[in-house]
Amino acid sequence: MREWEFRLCADDVYRYLTRGGSGETDSRLLSDAQRVCDGVRAAATCRVAGREFAIDKQTDPPTLSGTQVRLDGDAIRLHLAQCESVYLFVATLGGQVDGMIERLQVRNLADAYLADTCASLAIEDLCEQASARIAEQCAARQCSVTSRFSPGYGDFPLAAQGAILQAVQADKILGVRLTRGDMMMPSKTVSALIGIGRGRIEKSGRCLTCPRKDVCKESLCSD
Repeated sequence: MREWEFRLCADDVYRYLTRGGSGETDSRLLSDAQRVCDGVRAAATCRVAGREFAIDKQTDPPTLSGTQVRLDGDAIRLHLAQCESVYLFVATLGGQVDGMIERLQVRNLADAYLADTCASLAIEDLCEQASARIAEQCAARQCSVTSRFSPGYGDFPLAAQGAILQAVQADKILGVRLTRGDMMMPSKTVSALIGIGRGRIEKSGRCLTCPRKDVCKESLCSD
């Protein structure tokens, strides 16, 4: 995939921090958000790597052909029930953003929090752009797509990240590596998959496939 740039602005960060409140604007917070957001943008190297793989449903659990990716868990199998293939991708802001946040944690904790928030929103925006681009490419082939799904959602194990990184060569292309706890470095990195199928795919939504759907109080996983 080509190089990217996140579309986040200070207003987005401000709305997130104030939970969209409609009260009087805190001009100082907005100014700080703009300054820190500009710093994150300057530090970020936004990149995405990905590939499409066929689903081998003859194995138990299903796997992605030619890879070590196992589709463990009821949530991911339900999510991909109507799909023949999967597009795997890894998106990252690059290591310089981590360095910026670490330096701010020593000098100014408020700015560090702003930078971390900005970077978290930025990687989400990058994933949304990647998802939209994949959906557009699939639509040109008369294919439908699911919403994206990442290791750690529901009962799809976080340990799947290692095989996903290997499948798209994220270490070589993006410089992404895994810690012993299966966390990715740089930290503002996301691995995800999108199911691809013929015809219309009923989008169940991540909440509906999550084992915690009956007890969770957050509505953060809708399509």
